[in-house]
Amino acid sequence: MKLLATAEDTGSIKLISCLRGTDTSIKDATQPESIINHCIESSKSKIELFIKDDQYLITCRFNQSIVIYDDEFQQVTKLTSLSDDLKDSFVSLFKHLEYIFACFKSGLIIVLKDMKSIGQFKVNGPINDFKPCTTNNTLFAYGGLENDLKVIQLDYTTFKYTTLHKAKNVSNNKLDLREPIWISKIIFNNITKIIIITNHGQLRTYNFEKSRKPLHSFKISPNIPKLNTLCQLNENEVIISDNSTTIGKYDINDGKLLGKFIGSVGSIQCLKIKDNLLITGGLDRYLRCFDLSSRKCIVKVFLGTQINDVLMLEDDVVEVAEPVVVEESDEEEIWEKLDSKKRRLN
Repeated sequence: MKLLATAEDTGSIKLISCLRGTDTSIKDATQPESIINHCIESSKSKIELFIKDDQYLITCRFNQSIVIYDDEFQQVTKLTSLSDDLKDSFVSLFKHLEYIFACFKSGLIIVLKDMKSIGQFKVNGPINDFKPCTTNNTLFAYGGLENDLKVIQLDYTTFKYTTLHKAKNVSNNKLDLREPIWISKIIFNNITKIIIITNHGQLRTYNFEKSRKPLHSFKISPNIPKLNTLCQLNENEVIISDNSTTIGKYDINDGKLLGKFIGSVGSIQCLKIKDNLLITGGLDRYLRCFDLSSRKCIVKVFLGTQINDVLMLEDDVVEVAEPVVVEESDEEEIWEKLDSKKRRLN
């Protein structure tokens, strides 16, 4: 298989070629075929997010630039000085229809087409996520710190938008204190089904046809509250990571933990799903691939740097050779040698 992962210390992207069963933490296990650095800059311009389409690799860097590379990792276009706020950072990057949306924490949204910036607009910030609706091309959802969930409708000709829905906070807690708002990630299926996680450890679902308040709100991470990443498995299940070591599969209807993906020893910064695989990376500097059915780790590669984003290019589904097993005849020979040695000692 071939995977891409960001390298924070060199501002590069690593291309990893390996087989299923690769594990660099075990000396005698299968090792990666190759790990090659591309798009090298520096830690001051590290890649925060990246995506890949059929032709290009689009990257968002820490220095507020968008850099586009071809399939050979050669730079094609670079857009700089995109935000007036020097402390601004990218929070979301995705392709929607023929457009690329690059979204800043301040609420500034840059729109690209054919490798050129063709427009921009700004929503109320700060935001931690900005996502398109998967069933309506004109709808988007966003939210952030003390900035509750909102749904907008975008006009692609003018890049002006109309706010259609504004979420309402949950009721006060048992002490009659207001619940704080801090959205971290969003999945926007349609108006009747929006899923969010928060940096206060909550998993919530919304149905704006029924109510502005969450349809469900579950506290799934009470001790270490921040929830970092969110991926949807199916209609009822999501995968969530927190800022500790937990990567869990949860039921959105009751908030129950259905299983864990075990092995990480640091905060997970990115999750990606492709086919039946979950690809992860984070602070412990390991790139991991898990089988979604068994939840077993099938690839574990140490990259020596913090990983902010990952992507699988291809999976050839080539298994490593089975470990050597001692045959029965060999076992008998070993026991005979031990018995003879014991007799000599006696």
